[in-house]
Amino acid sequence: MINVTKKEKLIKKQISWDLSFTGLLIFLLFRIPLTNIIGNEGNGYYFVSFEIFTLFYLIFGFCFHQITYELFRRNLKKYSVNTKNTLFTLILVIGILASFMGACGLFIASNRILSFLHTELAIISLRLLCLWLIISTVSGIFRGYFEGNGSRIPTSFSKIIEAIVAGTGALIFASSLDKYGTKVGDLLFNSQYQPAFGATGIVCGFLCGGLFSFVFLFLIYHFFKQYQKQNNHDTFAKEVTKRKMLMDIFKMYFLCLIGVLCMYSYRVVNLFLYISSLTTQVKEEATEINILSLIGSYHGKVLILIGIAILIILSLCGKNIPKIKKYYSKSAFSNCWKYVFDDIKQICYISIPTCILYVVLSENLLNLIYGKANLTEVNYLKIESICIIFIPLAIYLYRLIQKLNLSITLFILPMIAFIGQSIVMYVLVSNTTTRILSIVISEVIFWFLLFIFELLIIMKEFKQISSN
Repeated sequence: MINVTKKEKLIKKQISWDLSFTGLLIFLLFRIPLTNIIGNEGNGYYFVSFEIFTLFYLIFGFCFHQITYELFRRNLKKYSVNTKNTLFTLILVIGILASFMGACGLFIASNRILSFLHTELAIISLRLLCLWLIISTVSGIFRGYFEGNGSRIPTSFSKIIEAIVAGTGALIFASSLDKYGTKVGDLLFNSQYQPAFGATGIVCGFLCGGLFSFVFLFLIYHFFKQYQKQNNHDTFAKEVTKRKMLMDIFKMYFLCLIGVLCMYSYRVVNLFLYISSLTTQVKEEATEINILSLIGSYHGKVLILIGIAILIILSLCGKNIPKIKKYYSKSAFSNCWKYVFDDIKQICYISIPTCILYVVLSENLLNLIYGKANLTEVNYLKIESICIIFIPLAIYLYRLIQKLNLSITLFILPMIAFIGQSIVMYVLVSNTTTRILSIVISEVIFWFLLFIFELLIIMKEFKQISSN
């Protein structure tokens, strides 16, 4: 066993803020006044369009950030400057082509998908998100490039800039388009135009934020390249053929895709099951259920409040991962587990009291922030509050597994959690008594399963579970 130094003990006690989550936290704070502008139905249209976009983005754009980061990190000292420039150009070209294909596919399929979900008025939002798919993919490549070269600062600041511009733009556009939607709705005798146009305003804010972020990253990239030229001393770095680089890119793409699809697409499955089951219930029983308002209140109120708490916890906790990785490379598994246990304790010390506060004060919290709360929203928030414990723990362990390069578990564990929560979701939506709350319960199940399986893998890896 390797002894933990005094210096490390002192560092462990310090609380520092992780900038990587700050941008998303800022945008979530902007979503509170946005919800008060566009209402639950507006959030419903936004939720539908964003989750459909997410599926296409995962397939056609999301992975390029990780590809760029991994290939540059692994080969930073091996490749020559010319080879690295060629590698970046290839990733950028492939990323633009793939995201363009995804954007075209989303644009063509959007009308049919929204017709199936009976949310046709979300068409403008969804088609505007096609542009954001391309912008996000290209920005992700630049961010991966900086991170692969050893600096996360451009990524963090670009996300903060994007969040501030996107949030401000969304407030302006949502207010304007919400009023315009009211006029259009009055002319066409359809009140749904107001929330649909309000949701479009949020997407317009996204586009503004994405463009500003891209310009920032592009400028930093050019400064960074100039710095590299002046400080290049890699006379023995090797040259690599384009064929080898292309093989590496496509191999990384498929490996990344398998891992992220189950991790981030479970809400799309839940959305389809939830809307289709409630639509059938409305037709069969002739009941008045405002499906858009239900999913809008869940996405626009509950997930926002839970997300803010989770991001604050993640920003304050889990700082021992670099030390765990160091001791893991030395096979000092007792020290590894000690630091993991310390991080888990720190997360639990914050998340468990926060969860209890959310459960107890759920109605007061919703009334204070949004002005009103119905019984369904209160129940949503009470159940979803359990995620304040499990999501930070699961994300922390997921990041740790990534750092330890236990790649196979990153494919298998989210898949098991995905299958488990999908079965639970199907059972719950099939029962009328649990149907309304099914989308929230399944979310909790997904993160609970993911955390448990990740914890078992980590314990086994650090010899906390006997191999016998």
